[in-house]
Amino acid sequence: MKIYITSHKHLDLPCNELYQPLYVGAYRIPHKDRRQNWLYDDTYKGNISKLNSTYCELTGLHWIWKQSSEDTVGLVHYRRYFESPASKRHTITQREIEHILDSHDCIIPERIPCLTSKGRLVSVAEQYRTFHPGTDLIQIAEIIKKYQPSYYRAFLSFVRDEASFAPYNMIICKRELLDGYLTWLFEIETRLSRRISPLDERTPYQQRVFGFISERLLNVYLYKNKCAAYQCPVYDPSNSAAELYQPLETCPKRCEQYRGDCPDPVRNGIDYSPVFDTSFYLSHYSDLHDTFRDCPSFALDHYLTHGVKEGRVAHPRFSINSYVNGNPQIWNAVGHDHIKMLHHFMEHGNNAQRAIGHEDGFYKQESTREQGLKLSPQRLMRDFYIRDAEQRGYID
Repeated sequence: MKIYITSHKHLDLPCNELYQPLYVGAYRIPHKDRRQNWLYDDTYKGNISKLNSTYCELTGLHWIWKQSSEDTVGLVHYRRYFESPASKRHTITQREIEHILDSHDCIIPERIPCLTSKGRLVSVAEQYRTFHPGTDLIQIAEIIKKYQPSYYRAFLSFVRDEASFAPYNMIICKRELLDGYLTWLFEIETRLSRRISPLDERTPYQQRVFGFISERLLNVYLYKNKCAAYQCPVYDPSNSAAELYQPLETCPKRCEQYRGDCPDPVRNGIDYSPVFDTSFYLSHYSDLHDTFRDCPSFALDHYLTHGVKEGRVAHPRFSINSYVNGNPQIWNAVGHDHIKMLHHFMEHGNNAQRAIGHEDGFYKQESTREQGLKLSPQRLMRDFYIRDAEQRGYID
């Protein structure tokens, strides 16, 4: 058994019979600066160390997959460890791991809630598009449908229905499970890399797309294969008082569905229906639902004045954060004027031929307002991902 501690810098880390430091992105480190008791992810033919800026700890997982020989292996981070079930703020021991794996297939981090910047509980899909280019998930859905079709429904169910997931790409499991998972994962990630160019089109944080995606895909794989996963709390040994997640039971509940009138979203002769849906907006935020349910015509004014600046989502197929994160050059075109960002999307987004950041870019569907529908945000999100993933198809 061996648990590998991934790190992108040299630190004083445990190095013993159970724990082994593994430097990721090691291609940058001269051999003269390497430590004798560390391992490095660039030491074998076919390594992906140079992809570390976009693949994150996956370059370490790839090393474990191809180079380690233990029957039971795991990955943790230099500042995130699995916590001992018997001793809070202490690292899990080999004996505890063996006991857990006697009755479980793997150990993963305790699931964290999918929260917006306002602390609202949302689906995996919406949480992703709040902080990242949302069409990453559409791309993955297309890839899975074409190349891993047996996982297609599991993926859609996970992103549209779940409101929490096990993060960090951390896992401890038997070799057979890891081999199967990583064979599946890296096929998908490789196909995704042929569709997007993160180094050219994203900020440094958003360039880590393949690491972000794999955090979600691990959950899909375990769910589809009915793996018995032990959810273990994670802690930071350098800051033992810090809480790395908010317990799901303490998160705000989802908002009551708005069922009132939906005035036309027009201001100063401009139709904002591509980016604003009254029912969707008020059903997403309890503070707005309570404030504007009796005067829904003012909801658009709130969005244009405050909501768009706060990154609030006001349409099932548009997120200002997703649009800008996928297209950072927009900052150069319009600066920090969020209204101009909306206008930029309405004028150019539907004509864009790039598959990054445009959640409505390739879809010619009527808005929910035009259809006269008043569905819940969760149903809208579910239907959106099902329709778009089923109706569209790329050829790699």
